[in-house]
This record gives sequence, structure tokens and C-alpha cells, in this order.
Amino acid sequence: MSLKKLNLKYSYDSDDCDILNDFYIPVLSNATSYKRIAGFFSSNSLAVAALGLSQFIKNEGKIQLISNIVLSREDYQKIKEISEEKIFENAENAFIESLDQIEDELIKDHIKMLGWMLKNNHLEMKVALVKNGIYHQKIGILEDSEKNVVSFSGSDNETKKGWLDNIEEFHVFCSWRPEEHQHINDNVTRFEKFWNNEAKRTKVFPISDAVKREIIRIAPVNDIEFEKLSEEVARKLNETCKKKRESQDITLVQSIDSKNIVPTNNLILRDYQKQAIDAWFNNDGKGFFRMATGTGKTETAIGLVHQLIEKKKPIFIVIAAQGQSLVDQWIVKLKSYGFSSRGASSNPSHSNWQKELATKIMGISCGYEDYSIFVTTYQTFSSEKFLALVNKINCNSLIICDEVHHAGAPEFREGLVEKYKYRLGLSATPERWFDDEGSKYIDSYFGKVVFSFSMRRAMHDINPSTGKPFLCSYKYYPTLVDLTFEENEEYLKLTKEIGRRYNFNKNKNSDDSALKTLIFRRTAVKNNAILKLDELEKIFTELGDSLKFCIIYCSGKQMGEVKKLLNRSKRIYHEFTQYLNPKQREDILRKFEQGRASGGYDVLLAIDCLNEGIDLPSAKIGIFLENSQNPIEFIQRRGRLLRPSPGKDEAIFFDFIVIPNFKGLDPNYKEIEGKEIQKEFNRFMEFAHLSENTQESLKKMQNIVSLYNLMINIEPEEDGL
Repeated sequence: MSLKKLNLKYSYDSDDCDILNDFYIPVLSNATSYKRIAGFFSSNSLAVAALGLSQFIKNEGKIQLISNIVLSREDYQKIKEISEEKIFENAENAFIESLDQIEDELIKDHIKMLGWMLKNNHLEMKVALVKNGIYHQKIGILEDSEKNVVSFSGSDNETKKGWLDNIEEFHVFCSWRPEEHQHINDNVTRFEKFWNNEAKRTKVFPISDAVKREIIRIAPVNDIEFEKLSEEVARKLNETCKKKRESQDITLVQSIDSKNIVPTNNLILRDYQKQAIDAWFNNDGKGFFRMATGTGKTETAIGLVHQLIEKKKPIFIVIAAQGQSLVDQWIVKLKSYGFSSRGASSNPSHSNWQKELATKIMGISCGYEDYSIFVTTYQTFSSEKFLALVNKINCNSLIICDEVHHAGAPEFREGLVEKYKYRLGLSATPERWFDDEGSKYIDSYFGKVVFSFSMRRAMHDINPSTGKPFLCSYKYYPTLVDLTFEENEEYLKLTKEIGRRYNFNKNKNSDDSALKTLIFRRTAVKNNAILKLDELEKIFTELGDSLKFCIIYCSGKQMGEVKKLLNRSKRIYHEFTQYLNPKQREDILRKFEQGRASGGYDVLLAIDCLNEGIDLPSAKIGIFLENSQNPIEFIQRRGRLLRPSPGKDEAIFFDFIVIPNFKGLDPNYKEIEGKEIQKEFNRFMEFAHLSENTQESLKKMQNIVSLYNLMINIEPEEDGL
């Protein structure tokens, strides 16, 4: 009776395995305590909570279960008029009425088992009530007699559908794996907060005696009857699971051509991903993967890691990413494919990284382990403390730089040391903007682009796993905006100063910080143009209730006015800035993915964030109120909204383009401004040429193209090697 003896994976996906028999029943059978936060309070929600409970009860186990009250729209409206206790009472009455209306025999049997548990004090239930939302926490915590703890969290609900029918995924954390202690502690703290009714937005009620009586009323009368019922439930479940597995096997054979895939650990690589890995090995273990968002560059890199470990073990692997969110994302992704990794950053959860890194480097260098993986931020990766330890590596080593253009920044180049024998750079846009020196530096370190998968190809090639393109199509709507008289005067004044500064510095190679400051101030005039808000209000009106799953990229100066417009449009929104801590970022992104219908947000207001790396497949409307001429930034922004998602056929982009009035401007300065407008037009063309409404977009820019004799510059996209 030990959870530690179970061979538990790092994550479970019902599309790949039988989560009921592979995970749920074994852990429950070996546990003595089960704390569970599920999604919904209904007769169905109690169904599968009884699975594996015959042994659990023999272990003198006890369940603490929190579920959500399912409220109607009318209930939400009434909650302001009557007490929460009354709403709770109404929901309980509806639940009691539903007990006698259950038609599914398997669910009926489970309710009977739970009634027996309530009667014999093996089950304690509480119910959560959330104002203006849904209680969407889904956490499970199990403990055995030896105090070993297993915690899981993910998409699964405590329902028959959640465990047997739906495509669900959850991650598993074990107390005997030191790197997972923080995850377990966070889940335990979260559960206790709700169980003790200490949450800010959620009220938690014990179920009433009336509900207990109704559940107990249908329970088995004695232990013998309970044993018989348990055996019958097990038989029915095995039949259901067997049918499900057979159905999945048939579907798998029909939908996947086995010639196009090769298993790597539990990862499936497609032909083009294998081609990329082969090209990297053929280039002496160096090079870039230039792959569009959504085409699986992370999975390709993990497939490469798997093969390199097999060929070159022992090997030490470092993965550098920009920001804590991407570090956490990499760790979770590696874990889902069976790879253990550790984080190294200033985040409190990684506070012991120096000791762990030193220990692992010593162990791997001495051959005690086949591999070790550390995922770190660029700040830590290039720090003296990190490099001092890396230089002690005495075995093969690999560096993977995600969004590799960051590695070329002056403050991060120190991390690109010769100690790393094998090198891989990942990005849709590996070049650095306005930094030829940085681009040359990373080119010389990583080598050439060994494989490309373009945005155009990603939007047209079919992903065999989904039967749809890797990225969805999109429509692009440029919105032309004028400057006010005062803004235009300020813009022209700065343009003249930039021209004078440019001519003064034309024949010098020094880095002119004064010139950059002037350019920054002029860009701010365009980004914060007040008339953009009038156009934004028109867009909100046009979109109406379809204004959801939307990201608005704006400046801090615009934030207040944008909020006012969203309030008038009755949209639920949240800011997303670089100053949020990891927990805040995780919660905000999760609620955005949930959407308003499930208690989440309609809109995210992004300031200097959400440009790269973070997965938000449900996002489908992008509004670029604050723009950038940096191709890396706007290509990454576009990629955030092109990931496919159920019910999402296409994405929509609204791009605000400001063209100042240049009457009276000296022709010499106007030539400089023409070059700046060309850069703005290049961004327009990058968006427009791949859109579904290219001609419509071009018509809006026709006069500007003629006036400034703009050139249509579209970089050719090359695919493959």
C-alpha cells in the first residue's frame, strides 16, 4: 500500500492512454486520503469519485470533495437580490430532485456507493459558490500511510465523462521527486484555502443534512451489499474501457499513416521534423530551426534531445528561454514526454538552482546519469554564477536557445560559451532587428539555418493529427488614423531633429543614443495617437458580442482609455504586463482560455508582452493599437493568434496605421520620413499578403502607396533544407 511503488508518469492524456485504469484506480487503491477539487456539483459529478474505493475503504481512507454549484443565468441575476445561502439552498433542492431522474445505471451505482461512504464517514463533501463565474479549480491530492503524496491537476472533472469519455489531460507531481515539491505544496495550500472557506471570491458550504439523507437513502444497507455493488461497478467499467480502447485503436489506424511517424519516447515525430533533426546531425550538431509558430519546433527539439541522448550519453543539456513563463512551459512540455528537468532562474521556486546544478554537473560528468536537463532564463544563463558551473562540465553538452534572437543581445552573449559542443537555435525569426552585430554573432555561434518551415506552408499544409492546417487562416483590416494638429506638429518637429542628428552622425560608426531617443519619442507620438481611440470604439461596436478571445496590444498611456471603452462595451478584461509574477500570469492566461462563458475573460490588454512563446490557441482577435516596426515582434504577435482551436475557423487582425501630414516639410527630411513609412508599409504587406482579404487590404493603402512611391517588399519564404 504505497504510492511510491506505482510507476507513475509525469502526465496523462486520455487520447493516448486509459487514464482510469492506468492512473486513477491504482492511486486510489493505494491511498488513505483523497482531497479533490472538481468542476461541477450534480449527480453526475459524484459518479466516478467511487472508483477504486473498495480497497481505499479497506485502507480506512477518507475523501474530502469540493464541487461547484451549477447556477442558471437567472440564479446569477438573483444573487444580488437574495442571499447566497438561498441560492445554495435552491441548487441543493435541484440536486436532490435529479437523484431520482438518473437513467445511467453506472452513475446510479456510483451514487449508491458514495451514499454508503457518507453513511460510514469515508466521505465529506463541500460545495463552492462563485459570484459571477464558475469555480473552475481541478486538483487532486492523495496520500498513503507512509506520507507519500501524489497531486494531479489539469482538465479532468470528477465526472463519468471526464474520466471515461472526454479527451482530458493532467499533470502528476510526486513527493519523492524533489523538483516537484513546490507544485505539491501549492496544490495543498490551494485546497486548504478553499476547504476552510478562506478564498476571496469563493464561498464554500458544507452540504446540508437534507442532501446527505437523500444520498444515504439509496446506499447499500450493509458491507456485503456494498462489496457486491463494487464488483458490479468494476465489471461495467472494464466493459466500458475495453470498448473505448477498441474504438481508439480503430480510429488511430484509420487517421494516421504509420509511414509518416516514428515514436520518440512517447513523442510522435512527423516526416518534416525527422528531416530537420537529420539535417542538424548532418551539420555536426549545430544550426537553426526556423519554424513558424504552431509547427512543433519545441517537439522537434525534444525529439532531437532524445536522439542525442541515445547517441552521445552522458550529456548535459541547457535550454535558455526568454522569461519565467516560457521556462515553466518547457519544463511541463519535457515532463509530458518523459524527460525530467530542473529550472534555474531568480524565481523563488528555483532558489536552490546553484546547488542542484553543481550536483547534477558532477553526477553527469562522472557518468552516474545518462543525461541532465536544466531550463533557464537568458538572464541566468548568461550570469557569472551559471557560467562558472557550466565550465566544470566534463562530458558532451548541448545548448538550445529558444527564440534565439534574444541570445544575440549584448547582455546575453556571454552565455554562448564554447563549452557547449552541440548547439541548436529555435525561432520563426532568428535575426536581430537593428543589430547586425548581434545577428552575425549568433550566426557564427550556431551556424546556418538547417531547416525551415514557413508561415505560408503552415497555413496550407495539413496537420495529420487534426486533419486541418497547422495554423488557421486570417483576415487583416488596416485602419488608417490621422494625427491631431498638435500631435502632427510634435511629430514634424522630432522628424527635423532626427534628420539633423542623422546628418551629423552619417559618417560615424558610433552608437548614437541621442538619435535612438528621438526616434523612440517620435514612435510614441504615433503609438499614442488620440484618434486611434475613436476608431477602436467603432471596432468594438462593429464586433458587439463577438468581442471575445481578444488580445489588445496597447501602450501604458492608452490603457486607461481602452478600459473605459471596454467597460462601456460590457466586456470582461484583464491587464497582462511584464510585471506580473508567474502565478498571476498563469491564472490570467488560464481564465482567458476559459472564456467568459466559463468565468474567464473576454479580452487581455497586453503591454510589452504576449509577443512570443506563450500558447493561447483560443485567441482569435488581435487589435494592434500600439505598433512596432520590428518584424520579430509583429510576426510573433501574429503567431499568437493563428494556433488552431475547436470552434476557431479563422483569426482577425485590426492594425492601426498612422500617416502624418507632411505639408511644408523640407524635401530632405521628407526623404527620411519616406523611409520610415516604407518600414510601416513593410509591416502592412507582411500581414496583408498571407491574409484571406489581401485585395481588400491593398485598396485601403492605394493612395499612400502612390503618394510615397512605396515598394512592395516581401521576403521569399524557403522551406526545407
